[in-house]
Amino acid sequence: MSQAYLPLSYSREILTTIFELLFCIQDRNENLIQLVNELMLQYPEVESQIFIGAKDIVVNPKVNNMLNGYDKAQYPLLMISDSSIKMKPHTLTDMVSHMTEKVGLVHQVPIMCDGDLSFCRQVEQVWFGGAHARIYLFANAFGFNCMTSMSCVFRKKILDEEGGLVSMGNYLGEDFFLTQLIINK
Repeated sequence: MSQAYLPLSYSREILTTIFELLFCIQDRNENLIQLVNELMLQYPEVESQIFIGAKDIVVNPKVNNMLNGYDKAQYPLLMISDSSIKMKPHTLTDMVSHMTEKVGLVHQVPIMCDGDLSFCRQVEQVWFGGAHARIYLFANAFGFNCMTSMSCVFRKKILDEEGGLVSMGNYLGEDFFLTQLIINK
C-alpha cells in the first residue's frame, strides 16, 4: 500500500459523515503499520482501527484477511477497497449517495495506480485498466453479474442475514457470490 492511496480515503468533505476506517493488514509490515498509524494521528476525528493478521478459517485469503474488521464494523454500509485501488477524494461520498432504498450494492471499475513495478503488478494494471474494464462496463450495461470487490459499498445487513462475511469465504470468487446474494434479495 502506498501513502498516495491512503489520504484519498480521508476526504475533508466526508468527515462530517459517520463512518469508520478499518485497515485489515494480512501480514505484519512495520512500514505499512507506521504509515497507517501516522494517518490515524493526522485525522483523529475519523474512527479508525488496524487489524493485523488474517484469520485462517475459510479458503479465501481475502475474506480471511477482512474477517476481523468485518466483525468490528458498526455501521450499516460497508466499503471494501483494496490497497492498490485509487480513489478520488469524493469517491466514498459519491458511492454512498447512490445507495438508495432499493440499491444493495454500488461498485466502480477498479482504477489501478502505479505502485510497485513487479511483473505481476504490471499485468494486473493492464488487465484491470484494459480488457477487464471493457468487459466490466459491457456486462453491467446488460445486467450481467460482473462485480469486482476491489472497490464496492454494500449493505452489511444483507450479508449478516446469510451468516456474515464468513459465508463468502468458501468461494474464491467471493465478489460474484456476494453480488448474486444481493441481486437475489
